[in-house]
This record gives sequence, C-alpha cells and structure tokens, in this order.
Amino acid sequence: MFRRKNRKLPKWRKVLVPEFSSSAAGSRTNPATSVRRRVISIIKFGVLVLVIYGFAAGPAGSVRLIKLYRDRQKLQAETRRITAEVVQLENIRRYLETDMSYIEQVAREDYGLSRPNETIYLDAQAGQPR
Repeated sequence: MFRRKNRKLPKWRKVLVPEFSSSAAGSRTNPATSVRRRVISIIKFGVLVLVIYGFAAGPAGSVRLIKLYRDRQKLQAETRRITAEVVQLENIRRYLETDMSYIEQVAREDYGLSRPNETIYLDAQAGQPR
C-alpha cells in the first residue's frame, strides 16, 4: 500500500498508486496518518490535563497545600491567643492567692459587695458606686 523509498515497483503500479508526499506545498496527506496524528495529539492532551490536575488538585496538589497553609496560620494565631489568655489567667490566679486588696477590688467592682457598716452611694449620672 505505501511505497518505500528503496523498493522498486513495476511501472503499471507506479501509475495506479499515487505517492503522497508531505514535502510538496499543497499536497494531500494520507487519511490514516491524519487520524493517527489526531489520536496521538488527543492522547498527549489528555496526559497533559492529568498531569496538570495532579499538580493542582491532587492529594498533594497546590490548591490543597495552599488551603493547609492557611489553616496552619489560623491555628498558629489561635494558639498565640490562647497562650496569652492562659498567661493572663495565671496572673489573676496569683493575685487572688496573694493580694488581698485585689480580692477586695474584684468583690466591690464585679459583685457589688461591701464591708459591714459601709454605705455605698450611687452617682446618679454615671450609675456607678462612689
């Protein structure tokens, strides 16, 4: 069917089987070769799409890595906030164990307590004890 370069064909066959050459401008290509090239290019495109998908959205893809990086930053910020809160609560605990004036201040401000025989006056404008 296809003519090889080094193979000699009889004259009658040369006339019946036209030679398809890609070097001549405007010449036709073999339909089977054209289909084969299309199939190969479709397969290459499919492989390229799979590789890009693997890098972008796979289990170790860049989209997932960016999401994990953001989650890690959020967790680190929350850890810093909770650590500061723990330090503040430790300071308050230490004050409550040792400083009686701090305990009295908390009792007066937060719970409205007073000493025996002590009168509390309220400021009419502020609504706070004086």
